[in-house]
Amino acid sequence: MRIRWMTATAVASILAGVAGFAAPTSEAPDTADLFVEPIVADSQGTVRQPFRRVINVLNLGPAAVDDLSTTVTFSRAPSFVSFDRDTGNAQMACKWSGTTVTCHATQSASPDTQGAASSIQFLIVMSTAGAVTMTVTASSSRVDPDLENNTRKDVTTVTAPPAARCRVPKLIGKTLPRARRALATAHCRLGGVGHRLSSTPLRGRVVAQRPKAGLRLKAGARVSVVIGRGPRR
Repeated sequence: MRIRWMTATAVASILAGVAGFAAPTSEAPDTADLFVEPIVADSQGTVRQPFRRVINVLNLGPAAVDDLSTTVTFSRAPSFVSFDRDTGNAQMACKWSGTTVTCHATQSASPDTQGAASSIQFLIVMSTAGAVTMTVTASSSRVDPDLENNTRKDVTTVTAPPAARCRVPKLIGKTLPRARRALATAHCRLGGVGHRLSSTPLRGRVVAQRPKAGLRLKAGARVSVVIGRGPRR
């Protein structure tokens, strides 16, 4: 049996006549596939300390986007948000209100599979500890063939700052009121107060303390003192 080879053009011509067959078509030239990259988290979240997050949005094309919008929604309101939005191909104008930041492009975002159509750096401050979720969504008026990659979430656990430690101050020679103030400033507390005979200059002043000055203890640790009575009469 002799096999006849046909050109690709001939095969396409035959298939085109078969009912129900549709040749594959390329992506529509007026669509733009927006893609939110994984959020860059290069610092930990601590209460009342700014932490940094970077959001990159790609335009995989084939069309350019003139009205790229990026919306960031927080699961709970930050106490402060600042943004640097002039680091990508499309400059962004951003506005923060409550739990939402909205950013709109001020110039066209051309297709670019190698770089970001927009890149926004956020500095975020939370006033309380706990998890906070950032939900990022990119959109435009262009038809987007894949909406699933337009949204990205990031969860940050904001931790409380470490408790201040008690560094035992030197109390010898101080009056009791001054000793109390020194302890409070050092995140310590006054413990027991005793009395004993002392020289005249040390009457009414601390002549001994326990523990000794310079030690680091947990916050609120108690320091006991002995107050001089003066010489025996």
